[in-house]
Amino acid sequence: MSRKYFKITKCPEASLATANRIIVSDKQGISDKAIINVTKNNGTSSIHSVILSSRVNLDYLGLTLVDRQWLEVPLDEQVLVSIENRSTKKLASMVLLSVEFLQKAKATKNPLNTDEMAQQFAMKHIEQPVQLHQRLVFTLTNNPTLVFTVVKISTTEGPLDMSKIDENAKVGVLFQNTEIRFEPAKASGVQLKGSAVGTESSPNVINPNWDFAQMGIGGLNDEFSDIFRRAFASRLFPSNIIADLGIKHAKGILLYGPPGTGKTLMARQIGKMLNTRKPKIVQGPEILSKMVGESEANVRALFAEAEAEERQMGANSGLHMIIMDELDAICKQRGSTNSGTGVHDTVVNQLLSKIDGVEQLNNILIIGMTNRKDMIDDALLRPGRLEIHMEISLPSEQGRVEILHIHTATMKKSGRLDPDVNIEELAALTKNFSGAEIEGLVRAAQSSSLNSYVTATSKVEINQEVYKQLKVNRGHFMHSLEHDVQPAFGSNLDDLNDYLLYGIIPWSPGISKILQEGDLYGKQAANSDRTTLVSLLLEGENFTGKTALAVKIAINSGFPFTKIITPGKLVELADMAKIRAIYKIFTDAYKSEVSCVILDGIESLIEYVPIGMRFNMSMVQTIMTLIKNLPPRGKKLMIIATTSNPNLLKDIGLRQHFTHTMTVPLVQSSTNLIEIIDTLQVFTKEETEDLKNELKDVNLRVGIKKLIDICMTAKQAGDSDTKKATFINLLNRAGGIL
Repeated sequence: MSRKYFKITKCPEASLATANRIIVSDKQGISDKAIINVTKNNGTSSIHSVILSSRVNLDYLGLTLVDRQWLEVPLDEQVLVSIENRSTKKLASMVLLSVEFLQKAKATKNPLNTDEMAQQFAMKHIEQPVQLHQRLVFTLTNNPTLVFTVVKISTTEGPLDMSKIDENAKVGVLFQNTEIRFEPAKASGVQLKGSAVGTESSPNVINPNWDFAQMGIGGLNDEFSDIFRRAFASRLFPSNIIADLGIKHAKGILLYGPPGTGKTLMARQIGKMLNTRKPKIVQGPEILSKMVGESEANVRALFAEAEAEERQMGANSGLHMIIMDELDAICKQRGSTNSGTGVHDTVVNQLLSKIDGVEQLNNILIIGMTNRKDMIDDALLRPGRLEIHMEISLPSEQGRVEILHIHTATMKKSGRLDPDVNIEELAALTKNFSGAEIEGLVRAAQSSSLNSYVTATSKVEINQEVYKQLKVNRGHFMHSLEHDVQPAFGSNLDDLNDYLLYGIIPWSPGISKILQEGDLYGKQAANSDRTTLVSLLLEGENFTGKTALAVKIAINSGFPFTKIITPGKLVELADMAKIRAIYKIFTDAYKSEVSCVILDGIESLIEYVPIGMRFNMSMVQTIMTLIKNLPPRGKKLMIIATTSNPNLLKDIGLRQHFTHTMTVPLVQSSTNLIEIIDTLQVFTKEETEDLKNELKDVNLRVGIKKLIDICMTAKQAGDSDTKKATFINLLNRAGGIL
C-alpha cells in the first residue's frame, strides 16, 4: 500500500482503548510493526503505530474518543494514509508527559507513583512513536484511568549517541533507554511522587525577570537572606523532593520593628520577586466591619482563591501571597479587648483556622507587619502559622550608606549631586535614623537646594539664569539635619544639655575619677564581646550633681540612643501608665544597636515616702526587672541610675543588681569651694580673695548643685560687701558651714 483513503470509526473494544495505537483490519495487509502517516483534509498530518483487529472493517481506522478529539476528526471522515519509513525516525531520549484524570468524578487525592508509571508506560509503548501534544490513555494498577499529554520531546540520532540531542523535537520513537518524566496538568488535581517527576512540574517561585541588584532595600541584606532561606528556599525544589523530605513550606512571616524601617518596602519587594498570583494587600483595619459576621467573611475571602486552586491542583498549586499591614489592629491578644462584641477574638479565630485548621493550605504565604509584636495573639506566632519572626530594626551605619546611595542615585546620575556630599559622613551623622527618615532627609536637602533659587518678595520668582546649575550640596544636607529632620528614636541632645547648663566643674579628683570610670564603662558596653548590659549607680546626697554626671557620661559615650527618665516626666501619669512609659523607653532602646537609659532619682520613681515607709511595689518590680534583663541578642545597653538614698535601694533589693556603684562627693574643702567660685566667675578677684580668708579653716558640707545656686543668687546682690555677706549667709542657712 502506497497511499490510500480510510474512514474514521470508533474503537471496536474497550481492551484496545489504552493501546494508544490506530486500529486497522487484520485483513488490510498492513504489518503490526508498521508506522503510518495520517493526513487530514486540511493538510496536517500525524504518525502512529498500528494494532490489528478483526473487528474493524477494511479501509477503516479505529480511533478512541480521546484520539478523535486530539486529531479533531469526526466519525466517517476520510483521511489519507501512507506507510512511513521507521528508520528515518529519531529515538526519543526524554519524553515529558502531563497527567490528568480521564474522568474527574473518579479523581483521587492520593499521590501517583511516577516511578511505577514510567516503568509500565515504557514497557507498553516500546518502539512506538509519540509526538508533541499527543494524548495517550493509560491505566495505572489500582488507580483511575489517566490521560497523558506529550509536553516535550528530546531526540537523539541513535541509542548510544547522546552527543546530538534535539531538545525541541516534535516526534520521537520510544526505546528501552527513553527517560519518561511526568508533571500534573493544570487544574487537574493530580498529585505526583517519585523520582520521575519533571522539573517543569515545580513552578519557579522566583520571577525569572527579577534582578536582585535592583531590590532597593538598603541595609536589610541580612534580614532578606534569612527570610529567603527560611521561607522560599524549599519552594525552589520539585514537589517530589519536598515530599521525600517531608517538608512543609513556611506559611507566614512576621516583620516587626519601629515605624519607617522598611517593613512595607520589604513586603512589596518580596511580592514582586516571587512568581505568585497577584498578592492581596490589606490594611489590618480594613478587615473589620460593623456588620455581624462580616469581619470573619472578609478573612475567608482572602483565602478563597487559594482554597479553590488547592482543591484543583493540590501540591502543584501556585503560590498565593497575602500581605497584611498593621496586623496588631485585628490580631490582638484574645480576651484583651473590652468592646463587648468580641469581634477581634473571632477574627483571630477565623484567621487561625484558615492558616492552620483542619483543611490546611500549603499554597499560601502570609506576610504580616506590625510595630507592636507584643500585642499580637501568641497562637498566631507559633510554628506552622506566622512562624518566621524577622525584626526590621534601625539600619546600621553600613545600612545607612546603602540607603543614602539608593535615594541619591538619581541625583548622582543626572549630575545634580554636588561632589562635596560625602555619603559616609552623612551615614555617620544619621545615627538612629530609620530608612524613611533618611529618605525624608534627602527630600529636605533637595527642598533646601530648590529654595536657594527662589526669590520671595512681592511675588515668588525663580531665577531662570542659574537654575540649570542647581545642585544639592553638603550645606543643604547639614541644614536639613539641624533644622528639618530628627530621628524618632535617638538622643535628644537639647533635652540632655538642659542638665548641663554650667557644664561639669572638675573641682575634685573624685569627680574626674567618676567621669573616667564612666567613660570606661561606656566603652565596655559598646565594645565588649561578652558584655551586653552594663549598669552604673551614682549615689550621694542631694544636690551633689549626680544627674549632671550621669548625663555627661551618657553624652561622652556617643551612643546613638540615650533617654533620661525623671520623676517630673511621669508626674501626670497613673501608676500603670508610668510603668508602660518606662517599659516603652527600654523597648525603644533595644531597637538601637547600643543605647543608654538614665534613671534619675530612683527613690522618687518608686514613689518612696519616709513616713510609714511607703513606696510603689509595682514600680520597684518593673525597674528591678528592666535592670536585670539582658537586652535582645545583638543589642547592648548601658543603664545609669542616680539615688540619694542608697540604703533604701539596698533594703528593697535594687542596689545589688547594679554592676558598678560610685559615690558622688560633697564639697567639704574651702579650697575646692574657692576653685568652684573662680570657675563660675561670680565674684571679682578681690572678692574671691576676701571669701577665701573668711572661709579659711571652716568645715563645709554642701552639694555642688546647691553651691552653684547660692552663687547665682549672691550675684544678684548689690555692692561687693553685700554679695559676700549674702553668699556666706545663704551658705550657712543651707547647712553648708558646720
